Amino acid sequence: MNENEYLLPLTNDFVFKKLFTSNTLFLLDFLNSFFETVDFPLLKSIEIINPEILPDSKEYKTGVLDLNAEDEKGNLLFVEVQNYYDPHFGNRILYYSSGLIRKSLIKGEDYSKMRKVISLSIVDFQLFSHEDFISHYKILNKNQPNFPLTDRLEIFILELKKWKDSEILPLHFKNWLQLFFIRSKTDMATKFIPKDHPAVTMALEELEKISGNQEYQNIYEMRMKAEMDHASRLKGAENRGLKKGILALHSIGKSPEEISILMDISLEEVSRLLNSD
Repeated sequence: MNENEYLLPLTNDFVFKKLFTSNTLFLLDFLNSFFETVDFPLLKSIEIINPEILPDSKEYKTGVLDLNAEDEKGNLLFVEVQNYYDPHFGNRILYYSSGLIRKSLIKGEDYSKMRKVISLSIVDFQLFSHEDFISHYKILNKNQPNFPLTDRLEIFILELKKWKDSEILPLHFKNWLQLFFIRSKTDMATKFIPKDHPAVTMALEELEKISGNQEYQNIYEMRMKAEMDHASRLKGAENRGLKKGILALHSIGKSPEEISILMDISLEEVSRLLNSD
């Protein structure tokens, strides 16, 4: 890596956590710029409760590298970035968010003491087929949405691939968003000019320092390899499941065109799996 030019991407979980644990101001400013955008109550303060990056940077291979924090009201926040598709992503978010809810109660404590968990996942892939690049979930009554089951869990998912620069957003949030797309100092000079936004200016300077550190470069590459290996295993399992379904339909006389429609996948993918060993 040319440390004088290229910057480590903020879409990598290690880089993301390293940056946002380096200065609490960064996380507070980023979250409030996001919450302003989605008309959610702003935070006055925040405390990072798992600031450690890796238990052992030389041996740590995989797993979720998330960022947990607590606000001034005692609400718990689960924040993460993810750059590979996982077909069980929704279940995964529910699992980790529920874990925080369970940990918020001491054994024998009344359920009224349960703290609220706010989850934000920033993903660098398209998760849903709809066009919204921010999704907001609560546990609601399907027929009476004004009567939620509980307010102890809210989940936000931000799909970076869907963001359009022309979209009207609060300036501070737009500044932070652009950081996720910067890959070099040339990008900094030509594509991104923070306008009276000290937290983002400082974050860019810190990102430069992180990117120029050889140890951090090595950890970044290790994390990328682990994520690629994991994504490859998921894809292999997904393909095996798809192929099993395709072969079953093919065995009862369904044409590739019919299978494509029934399984909601492209005709090219059906043909590829039918002809694969």
